Amino acid sequence: VIVEDIATDPLWDDYRDLALPHGLRACWSTPIFGVDGRVLGTFAMYYRQPGRPNAQHLRLIEFATHTAAVGISHARSETALQTSKLRLEIALEGAKISVWEIDLRGNQIWLDATWSTLLGLPPAETRVAVTELHALVHPDDRQRVAAAAVDAMTVAGARYAVEHRVKCANGEWKWILSLGRVIERDADGRALRMSGTNTDVTKRKRAEGDLQRLNEELEQRVVERTRALEAANSELEAFSYSVSHDLRAPLRTISGFSRLVETEYAGHLDEQGRDYLR
Repeated sequence: VIVEDIATDPLWDDYRDLALPHGLRACWSTPIFGVDGRVLGTFAMYYRQPGRPNAQHLRLIEFATHTAAVGISHARSETALQTSKLRLEIALEGAKISVWEIDLRGNQIWLDATWSTLLGLPPAETRVAVTELHALVHPDDRQRVAAAAVDAMTVAGARYAVEHRVKCANGEWKWILSLGRVIERDADGRALRMSGTNTDVTKRKRAEGDLQRLNEELEQRVVERTRALEAANSELEAFSYSVSHDLRAPLRTISGFSRLVETEYAGHLDEQGRDYLR
């Protein structure tokens, strides 16, 4: 927007009383555009004499607006990056997730402040030798951890994923889910850097242990109940056999006596009597 004379231009009707007392007579303003075409702001040049910009002024305005666009875009990107980083840190802290990165050339590992809090220590970033960190892993888990790391470093596309226990400052063991991958390799494909996360899964592992023990108890109860039912069935079968045997003996006696009566005394029985013996 080119205003040659603030004193007479209608665009300044509402504002000239603010500009004229300071000796401002001309205003040349142009919008500042971002790379996406959105307006980031406005660049303006003021002169103490009425007039229009010449070619040199226009080149200066173009250079200034371009420089301002770069600066504003960079500042906004930096602010957005810091905001995203802060949100990520808050999310990771709330979820008790620690971020780590290993420099395989120096065998050094960096861990964020969440790691020290997971171990029961004051929050502070940690940088130690990989062997020193490995010493915190439970002896029964070290071989699995080492094997998972080797696979991630040597197998193309492999991810590092392992659950293991680490020793806390108070001597207790916590379960950690460690996930990561190689993020840099040299020209020969050798791993140079790995990055990932450590998550405290102690509560889940304890719940899984409790559930497993409950299932084992239920299975034991089923076994004991099955044995009790089998014993009861055996007793019932023995009782049934005994009752059946006790009943068959007198029935055989009665049957034999009936046949004897029917044979020896058939001539003395009427039809109704013979029906009673059948």
